[in-house]
Amino acid sequence: MENEREKFFRQINLEGDKCVRSHISITHPVWKEYKEKLDWLEGFSSHVSVGIGRSPGRKANDELTDRWGCHWIYPLESLDGQCIGHPIDSWNDLGTYQPPDPDEFTDWEQAKQSAEHTKSQEKVVHSGTDHGFIFLRLTYLRGFEKVMFDIAEECPELEELIEIVESYWFEVVRRWIEIGADIIGFGDDLGLQYALPMSPDS
Repeated sequence: MENEREKFFRQINLEGDKCVRSHISITHPVWKEYKEKLDWLEGFSSHVSVGIGRSPGRKANDELTDRWGCHWIYPLESLDGQCIGHPIDSWNDLGTYQPPDPDEFTDWEQAKQSAEHTKSQEKVVHSGTDHGFIFLRLTYLRGFEKVMFDIAEECPELEELIEIVESYWFEVVRRWIEIGADIIGFGDDLGLQYALPMSPDS
């Protein structure tokens, strides 16, 4: 019988069973509202995996400063927050800015052991970056409106900042490859509620 790894690589090479598999995530606030009414989702299709956040994550109104020096507030329980503190608010801050160390992105030794264990069970090794790893990270570091002006005005400092962010993720990805990750996920949001942040004509 075909194991998970074999099935995955056949599908990647377009040699699978022609079914498109997907994943649905139910956040904790949604589960708190509907609870057991959602349980049926977990087994309704062999082609759709479902994760339900039955346990609360971050508390409402929590605040933290992330590894990049960006300050966050989380108004709602278990949901994404808003970046309200930008470490490169002025380009004068760029020269002294210290990006995070890729070695501290995760416990790489533990990640390597986990990858080896996963492969020994003939399963797929998943890995990835933070969500918002390039474009959104620039807005967190500078502020959304300032990044929009930076892009429009073609600020040379923006290119330098992009290189800083890019170099960090290059090193993170290189480490994932070295430990044998099968999948590396890259997540970002390039649009707003109903449109792009600026017109393509701009």
